[in-house]
Amino acid sequence: MLRRAPFDLACLAGACLARVCLAGVCLAAAACTPLRPLDVAAIDAATRDATVIDAARDAPSSDTREDATRDAPPAGPDVGPAIDAYRCRARCEASTLVECVADVEQRSSCALGCVETPSPHCGELVPTNLPDESFESSTDVVLGPGEFGILSIDTTMCTGVPGLVRRTQGDDSPICVLEGRTVTVPMEAVVFLRGTAPFAIAATGEVSIAGLLYGAGFSGAPGPG
Repeated sequence: MLRRAPFDLACLAGACLARVCLAGVCLAAAACTPLRPLDVAAIDAATRDATVIDAARDAPSSDTREDATRDAPPAGPDVGPAIDAYRCRARCEASTLVECVADVEQRSSCALGCVETPSPHCGELVPTNLPDESFESSTDVVLGPGEFGILSIDTTMCTGVPGLVRRTQGDDSPICVLEGRTVTVPMEAVVFLRGTAPFAIAATGEVSIAGLLYGAGFSGAPGPG
């Protein structure tokens, strides 16, 4: 009995070891039920669904398409293609006025210079003592030579040649104005000015004086004005 005891104990220990191993298998296999293979596709689909649900749940309830458009940062300037980088701009270049027609530059020479403000334009004379009506004539006035080559203008009555109009200045005093779209005094013309009212020429176009306008006093009578 004493010699067989180690063998019996070994067998007993082996039996115990087998029982322990069997218990370990049962524990790992969850109550000894057979394991099924993992459904990887189903797990991936469930993960994607959970991500979409979480994103929808975490988004603010007022984040509508209109809100998103309103809250979006303003778009930057539309630079457009390089060919559209240059745009025509009205401006003055010395005495030349540059204007834009359908984004095409048109240049005009300004006789009285080009003025930048309030917007680029050719300079013009703006009289302060004559009404606007003095610059509305559409007639070209030519003071041709009269009898013996001499013309006479009475500024008091504002008579003597076509185109004369009696006007009132800013201080209510009278003035005799020769008005026309253009006014020409040819070289052979001599025009004497007499009277108590001053004399002026008003034209929206060219004024050409090649002859003589004589307004000095004569024989004790003062000149006009």
